[in-house]
Amino acid sequence: MNSLCSLLLRLRFAGALLALCGSAHAAIIQPNTAVASSDAGFPGPAFAAVNTINGSGLAGPVGTLPTHAQYDVGNHWTSDGIGNFLESITWGFTTPQTLDTIYLWNHQSNNIAANPGYDVGNFDLKFFDSSNAQIGAFSGTLAFDSNAAQAFAFGAIAGVSSVRFDVKSTQSSITLTGLAEVAFNTATISPNNTPDGASTAGLLGLSLLALVCFSRRLSPA
Repeated sequence: MNSLCSLLLRLRFAGALLALCGSAHAAIIQPNTAVASSDAGFPGPAFAAVNTINGSGLAGPVGTLPTHAQYDVGNHWTSDGIGNFLESITWGFTTPQTLDTIYLWNHQSNNIAANPGYDVGNFDLKFFDSSNAQIGAFSGTLAFDSNAAQAFAFGAIAGVSSVRFDVKSTQSSITLTGLAEVAFNTATISPNNTPDGASTAGLLGLSLLALVCFSRRLSPA
């Protein structure tokens, strides 16, 4: 009986932990807004920043991290080519998020654009909260000529309202750059870590069993 009580106590505490964790979930999401330092803009949104967050060109739902189609009108962000490639794009979230990974689909200008070297090489990320205070930073390097999502984990950053992506180098272009698509991995926890009904019922059952065990244990022989 003592060993049974000990097991039930362990299960009870394990259940409590699972109930707390059960309200958390991870999801692959896309930002709500996208604003670039420039875009090709001929005509209208053909090469605008919004093309990085609307799934245009993806072979399936963004959550499956599918491949991306090659460069075409309406499925990439491309800069305007005025000046140099030191461009940026800022993604915004309607509700602040806790982010830990970015997924980037690089520009695929190979065999299509006049200059096949638009692809981003080195980049910087800056994370901002709702008051526009910087709360994190990360630097990475993208592979060229890839149609796959490239993942970069930077550790959980809470309260992110916007992320700025700065292009630091390109494959070969000295005037144009851009991206195909972006997504983020986010972990969110429901208010007050409130366990769901099933978790609560399970905990109640374990508590009652533990109480019975202790009652029997304390009863006179």
